[in-house]
Amino acid sequence: MTNIEAMKNIINYPLKDGSFMIALQRAGIAPTEEFDPVNAKALDVASSWLILTVLTSPKSVSEGGYSITYADRESLLKVRSLLLSYWDLPDTEASSINDASFLH
Repeated sequence: MTNIEAMKNIINYPLKDGSFMIALQRAGIAPTEEFDPVNAKALDVASSWLILTVLTSPKSVSEGGYSITYADRESLLKVRSLLLSYWDLPDTEASSINDASFLH
């Protein structure tokens, strides 16, 4: 399994490959290389960054008579919190996250 596939399994959320690649490259992880457990902490931190991106996006999108509502924000916050707490890292952003729905 590649690093990008591992991150997709951690996030379990439909995002463009580019979003995953940016988060991995920010963490110094090559997206197409084989997943190595040595990089688990960096992968989890990169996943927590990506969850922030999801949480600050609109929670629903409507266009042309179709509507898509994304995953429960509370569940994503819990996943992010678990990823960070596993490595004894603070979750300083969780209390101030608002989605961008009001912008549309």
